This record gives sequence, C-alpha cells and structure tokens, in this order.
Amino acid sequence: MGIGKDFAKRNSSFVKFDEDGIIEGIFGGMKSIVKETFGEEKEVMRYKIDDKTFDSQSVRLAELMDAIPVGSKIKVTKTGQSMDTKYEVEIIGAQSKAGEEAPF
Repeated sequence: MGIGKDFAKRNSSFVKFDEDGIIEGIFGGMKSIVKETFGEEKEVMRYKIDDKTFDSQSVRLAELMDAIPVGSKIKVTKTGQSMDTKYEVEIIGAQSKAGEEAPF
C-alpha cells in the first residue's frame, strides 16, 4: 500500500472494501438511517466495523448481518457492481466477552 492510501485508511471514518472486495474486522452493530443521495432521501443500513462505518441499501446484506453477533470478527465479501452486487458474510473469529458490546 502506498503512503497516500495508508494515510487515507488510517484517518478515514469509513471502512472500504479492498481491491479484492473484502472487509475484515470486528462487527460493532448496524442501524437504519435515512440519507440523501442525488437529491432523494433513501433508507440505508449503516454497518460499523472496526469503529468505522459503511452504508448499503442491500436487503440481502441486512439479512446476513442481522444474524451476526456484535463483537464477532467477520469477513464481508462483495462481488459484482450496481444492481448485480452480491455479498457474503462469514464469522472468522470469536465474539467479544459478555458486556463488551460496542455501542453504535
């Protein structure tokens, strides 16, 4: 990773998929928000991973993430683009100890 990309990754408040379409980190929860995009308000899900967020309108991703316990180390894989985007979610590590749920 170059100096600029490394700086952006450390200092961004948003998590981004890597060049292989993967995000790995600790799942901190999710919530529904309304956000304006191109002058139109849309309901999206905001996901928190490693204290950073990303938003998605994917119903399938929302269903998959709903089954993931907060505090679990996860791997989210994204394939395709636009209307053909598909997600897979896998738990790759243990859930944090009881009482250590990350507030959203």
